[in-house]
Amino acid sequence: MWKPTSRGAMSVVVQRPCLVFLAALVLPLVFSAIGVTQLELNDQQGWSVKSSYSSRAYDAYIVANAEIEAANSEAAMAPTRTEASSNYLDLYWVSSRSPADFLNHPEDLYYIRAFEEEVIAQDAIQRVCLLSNSTGQCVGAYSATSFLPELQADYDRNTFASDLLSDIDDTSFFVSSAFDITATDPSLVVMPMLRSRLQFGLPLEGYDSAQDRASEQSDIIQEAIQNVAIDYLNPLRTQNDALILYFDFSDITNYYVDTTIVSDAVYAGAAGAFVFTMLCFHTRSVFLGFTSLLQILLSFPTAYFAYRFIVGIEHFGTLQSLAIFLVLGIGTDDIFIFWDAFRQSAVVFAAKADSPDVLVDRLDWAFRKAAGAMLVTSLTTFVAFFVTALSPIPNIKDFGMFAALLIVLNFFMVITIFPCLVIIHMRYIKPIPRLGLVETFFRDRWIPLVWRARWPILFVGLALMVSFGSLASRFTTGTKRIEDIFDADHPLTIVNALKIEEFVFSSNAFFTATVTLGLELIDRAGTSPFDPSDYGTLSYSEGFAPFQTDAQQALFDLCSDYGDENSTNRPDYVRTPTVGEPSVTCWILAWRNWLESQNQTFPVPTEEDARNLLEQWFDSDDENAEEFSNVLVGLAPGGDNVVPNPVEFMTMTVVLAVPQSASLGEKMNGFESLASGLTDRFRDGPASIGTGLVVSDYFVVFAMQEVLVRTAIIGLCAGIGFGFLCLLVMTRNLRVSVLAALNILVVTALVLGVMQLTLGEIGFMEAISITALVGLSFDFTLHFAIAYVEYEPEHALLIAGVTPEDCLPGDFYEADDGAMVATSLLRTRVAFTRISVSVLFGAISSTTAAIALTLCEIQYLGLFGNFLLQVIIFSLVASNTVLPALLMKFGPQAPPKATKVVALQEP
Repeated sequence: MWKPTSRGAMSVVVQRPCLVFLAALVLPLVFSAIGVTQLELNDQQGWSVKSSYSSRAYDAYIVANAEIEAANSEAAMAPTRTEASSNYLDLYWVSSRSPADFLNHPEDLYYIRAFEEEVIAQDAIQRVCLLSNSTGQCVGAYSATSFLPELQADYDRNTFASDLLSDIDDTSFFVSSAFDITATDPSLVVMPMLRSRLQFGLPLEGYDSAQDRASEQSDIIQEAIQNVAIDYLNPLRTQNDALILYFDFSDITNYYVDTTIVSDAVYAGAAGAFVFTMLCFHTRSVFLGFTSLLQILLSFPTAYFAYRFIVGIEHFGTLQSLAIFLVLGIGTDDIFIFWDAFRQSAVVFAAKADSPDVLVDRLDWAFRKAAGAMLVTSLTTFVAFFVTALSPIPNIKDFGMFAALLIVLNFFMVITIFPCLVIIHMRYIKPIPRLGLVETFFRDRWIPLVWRARWPILFVGLALMVSFGSLASRFTTGTKRIEDIFDADHPLTIVNALKIEEFVFSSNAFFTATVTLGLELIDRAGTSPFDPSDYGTLSYSEGFAPFQTDAQQALFDLCSDYGDENSTNRPDYVRTPTVGEPSVTCWILAWRNWLESQNQTFPVPTEEDARNLLEQWFDSDDENAEEFSNVLVGLAPGGDNVVPNPVEFMTMTVVLAVPQSASLGEKMNGFESLASGLTDRFRDGPASIGTGLVVSDYFVVFAMQEVLVRTAIIGLCAGIGFGFLCLLVMTRNLRVSVLAALNILVVTALVLGVMQLTLGEIGFMEAISITALVGLSFDFTLHFAIAYVEYEPEHALLIAGVTPEDCLPGDFYEADDGAMVATSLLRTRVAFTRISVSVLFGAISSTTAAIALTLCEIQYLGLFGNFLLQVIIFSLVASNTVLPALLMKFGPQAPPKATKVVALQEP
C-alpha cells in the first residue's frame, strides 16, 4: 500500500503554522483576484462537433457571410440606421378566446397593431430602430397587421384573409401552421396565433458603417431591446384577457441564463451555509469551519485562473457553474477525512500526549492515512472529468477541463492549507481523545448486523446490479433541444416551442437544408479545440465561375433533378414536391423561365452577357427576381449593379424527405445522404460549379447528439478501468480491489437503471453524468477499501478498542503457531470504525450541494443535481451494506472453518 512520506514537512507546519498557511494562501488569493475580473458567461457557442462535416460546413457559411457583409458594408457606407441589423425583437400573440381565431375578432387585431406602435414609440427603440430610406422614420413592425384597413369599421374578415393568402411569402412568417396557406376559400382559414417582428438599423449614429466597432453597436442595440422587453413588455404579457404575449429577441437565451444564474446562486449560497454548519459541528470549531469553507471556495476562482491563463481557454459557459457544487461536496469530504484521521491520532498517540513532538507525530500519522486516500479519490474524479474533456463538443470539453483542474487544485489546497489550520486550531483547543457515537455505532451495531445478514445483502445487491444494469441498454439518443434549458412553463421554453412547432407549415414539417456552391469546408488546422469561436480558415472553391455555360447547365440540371416532381433522377432523400410546396428553391430555374419569356437562349453564351441579363432580371417586374437577389453572395462593386462581382458563392435550399418526427438515425441519414450525394455529383461536374456543402443547424445538432452516446460509453469504460487500476495501486491487493470494484458496479448499475427509468435518453447532461459516474462513485468505497488493507494491531486496540480478550466471535483465529490473527470481520469492523464518520458527514455535505442543484431553475443544473443525489445515496448505501458483506465474507484473512474460530466473548 502506497503511503506518502511527510514527517519533515509536518514538522515545519507544526513549528510555523501561520507562516506556512500564509505562504500557501497567497497564490490562491492572487489568482482568485485576477480570475474573477475576467469571468464572462457564454452559452450560445460551443454546441457542435467541431471536426464534423456539418459543423465545418455551417461555420464556413457563417464566416463567409460575415466577411462579405463586412466588406459590403464598408464599401456601401450606408446612411445611419438604414441597413438592417441581425438583432431583432419578435412578438408572439396567442389567442385565449374559444374558439381561438384572431380573424373573427378585429378588436384583438387592432389592439395588437396599437401595441406594436407603442413599442416602436419607446425612446430606447427610437434610438436604434431601422429607418426608412424614404421617410426617415422608424420602419413599422413586420406584421400581419400591416394588411389591416386604417379603420376597424372597414374591417372585413374574408378580405383580410384573402390579402394574407395573396402574399404567402410574408404571411408564412406572420401566422402559425393552423393557418392554411394553400386554402382557396378565405372563409375557411383560422388564425389562432400571430407573430410580428421589430427590426433595427445600422450603422448607429456616431459610427461610420455597420462594421465599424460592430460588436459595440450590437451591444447597444441589444441593451435597448432587453430593456424594452423586460421592463416594458414582460409586465404586459397577460394584461389582456383575450390574448397572451410572448417575446423573443436576439441572444435571449444568454440573457435569461445570466439573470437566472444570479438567482440560482442563492442555492449555492444556501448549500455553502449548510456545509459551513456541518464543518463547524463536526470539527467543533467555528474557526476551522469558516477557514475550511473559505479554502474550498477559493479553489473555484483559482481553478478559473489556471483554466483561463495557464491552459489558455477563454470560453466559459453555465456548465462550469456546476463545479462550485461539486467542489463543495468533494472538498468537504477531503476535510472530514483529514480531520477524523487527526482526531483519531489523539487516541493512537495518547501515551505520548505530553511529548513535545506529539503534534508532529499526530499530524504525520493523519497525513499519511488521509493524503493517499484523498489523492486517489481526487484522481478518479479528475480522470472522469478529464475523459469528458476529450469530448469533441467544445462546451462539454471546456467543462471537463475546468472540473478536472478544480479537483486537482482543491486537493493540493487541502493538503497544504488544512494541516496549517489544524495546528493553529490546536494552539487554543485540545480535543478529547475519544470515539464519537457514529464510530461506536458502526463498530458495535452496524457491522455485526451486516455480518449476520450478509447473504441476503449480497443476493439483493447482485439482483439489483443485474436488473438495473440491464436497463442501461435501453437508453436512446436524446432529442431535447439545447436551447430548452428551463422548465416547460418558462417563457423561453414556450417561445422556442412556438417557433419550432407552431410557426411552421407542411413543407416546414420536413427538414430544409441550405446548399452552398463555391464554399469549401472550413479548415480547422491550427485552431483550439476548446474555443468555439476559433472557426478556422475559410476558403472558396478554386475556379468557381457560376456564369460559365457549363456551370449554368450543371446547376440547372441539379435543380431540375431535385425539384421536378416527375424527375426520375430525384434522389430518395429529397422530398417529392407538391402544388405550392417545391422541394427545391433555386434561382436558376426562375431565371431560365424569365430568359425564355425574353426570347433569350439558355445557357447564356458568355459570362458578361449572363451578368447583364441577371441584372436586367433583378431590375424587372418579375416577382421572383427580388426573392432570389440575395442568393448570389459576393463583393458588390457599388453603383447601380445588383449582381456581386465576383460572386464568391451562391445558395439554394432543398427540402429533405425526412419529417421532423423521424428518429435521430433517419434524420442523420437524410442529411448525410444529401451531403454525400452532392459531393459525388460535384466531383463529376465541371470545376466552374465549385463544391456543394449542406448547411443546417439541425444537421449540426444531430451530429452532436450521435457523439454524446459514444462519449458516455467511453467515459464509463475509462472510469471503470482507471478506477480499478487506482484500487490496485493503493491497496496492492487484487482480492480487495475486485470486491471494491464489484461494489462500484452495483452503484453504477443502480444509477444507470434509475436514469433510464426516469429519463430514457442520453442528452448532453446525461452524457456528462454517465462519463463522471464511476469517478464520483468511487470515493466512499475507496476510503473503506484502503482502511481495510491498512489494518494494524494498534487500530484494533487503540481505535476500535478490540483485543483477543475483548472481542466478538470471529474477530480472531488461532494460527498454527498459536498467534492470534485478525480475521476479515475484525478488519472490516476496524475500517468502518475509522472511516464511517468521515464518509457519513461527507455524504451529508455532498447531498446538500446536490439538493441545492435540484432547486436551480436552469434545467440541466437540476438534472445534474438529481444525478449527484442518486450517486451519493446509492454509494452510501452500497458501501455500508454490500461492501462490508463482501469484505467480511470474501476479503483477505477471512475466518477459517468454524472449528478454528476463537470466540472469546459472546455478543
